[in-house]
Amino acid sequence: AERASVTALFKRFVNRYCIYSFTHCADTSFNFVFYIILYSACKSKRGSDDDMNIIYEPDRIILDPAEHFSISRTFCCGQCFRFMCGEDGVWSGIDFGRTLRCRQDGNTVTLFCSAEEFRNIWYGYFDLGLDYGKVNAAIFADPVAAAAAEYADGIRILRQDPWETLASFIISQNNNIPRIKGIIERL
Repeated sequence: AERASVTALFKRFVNRYCIYSFTHCADTSFNFVFYIILYSACKSKRGSDDDMNIIYEPDRIILDPAEHFSISRTFCCGQCFRFMCGEDGVWSGIDFGRTLRCRQDGNTVTLFCSAEEFRNIWYGYFDLGLDYGKVNAAIFADPVAAAAAEYADGIRILRQDPWETLASFIISQNNNIPRIKGIIERL
């Protein structure tokens, strides 16, 4: 019965929002969570996370507290493939032709970029205009969705370059995340 309700939810979501199914992911519980977050995000009002402060410094932007933001879960969930974590815990990657270095210490996320680059690229890329607290409240109101959503706490929907997203999706067919990262890095 639960599987049927999940399938019905997917169909409703895809039919309503015309979003393609990313069934290539090996972990089907992630697929479910990904759709639940997207579904709830589409219904939620826009507005940045109420409690997150954005602190502008000359060479960095600090998001504190970033309670609904996990850099590692976001970069490792299969949405993007060009961000890698260094031995020092600093993530680095490329999107929109720009390089970003970032790190997370507890609920504090530091993005090493200018204020202009943050406003023009990374604010939208990390979907910081959406209140994920409200999204989570909507998700956790449903017991089936809540059980799946615990798995993906902190994942943000990345607003990526459309061409790179399409190319990554095509490459990802019948592959796993480490192999996809390698293919995209060699491109």
